[in-house]
Amino acid sequence: MDQKKVLSFLSVWVVITLVCLILSVVLSGNLVLGNMNLTKPVSGLLFGLVLTIVFFATGPAISKIDIKIKDERVWIAIFFVANAFVIWVLKRLATLTGIGISNIFFVAIIAAVVTLTEKTVDKYSQKTFGKK
Repeated sequence: MDQKKVLSFLSVWVVITLVCLILSVVLSGNLVLGNMNLTKPVSGLLFGLVLTIVFFATGPAISKIDIKIKDERVWIAIFFVANAFVIWVLKRLATLTGIGISNIFFVAIIAAVVTLTEKTVDKYSQKTFGKK
C-alpha cells in the first residue's frame, strides 16, 4: 500500500473524527455521540472512520461507472449526497453505532460540514504528502 495514501487516509480520519466530536458539543441536543453500548470517543472514531471510507470510496465508485466529472462543484455535490446518505443510515442504526441525530435538517448540516472538511483536508494532504 502506498504510504502517501495511508497518510492521507489517516489525516482525513483524524480531522473528521475531531470535527464530529466538536459538532456533538456545538449541536449538543441535536447530535449525540455514544449510547449505553458505545462511549462518546468510540462512537466518534466509528463515525469518522465510516465517513472517511465513504470519502475515499466515492471517487473510484464514480469512475467505475464511467462518469466523467471535471467540475469541482459537481464533485462536492456528489460527496455531499454520499455523506448525507451515510450519515442518515448511521443515524437510523443508532443502537449499533451510537450516533443520534434529531432530524434530517441536522443530517444536512453535518454532511455539509463534513464534506467541506474532507475536501479541505484532502487538498492539504495532497500538497503536504504529494499526489495520490
